[in-house]
Amino acid sequence: MGRLALYVLLTVAVSCIALLFNVGLIYALYTGVAQFAINEAYSKRIGQLVLLVGPFLLLFPEWMFYDMLVAPFRQKR
Repeated sequence: MGRLALYVLLTVAVSCIALLFNVGLIYALYTGVAQFAINEAYSKRIGQLVLLVGPFLLLFPEWMFYDMLVAPFRQKR
């Protein structure tokens, strides 16, 4: 396998692991906050949106944090 294919495979694998972690985190936060919801119908719609979009939105700051950690160790070309 080429280096690029290995890099892409590793990136996808790390993203999948991060998404699994993010789903658990978002679900735990949502179930804690949903107890205080006033309007039940409105809360379900917002909850579905948060549970669907939240884990994907967390990937961006996670990858930015990863880039900040790895940047000093990268080789300059």
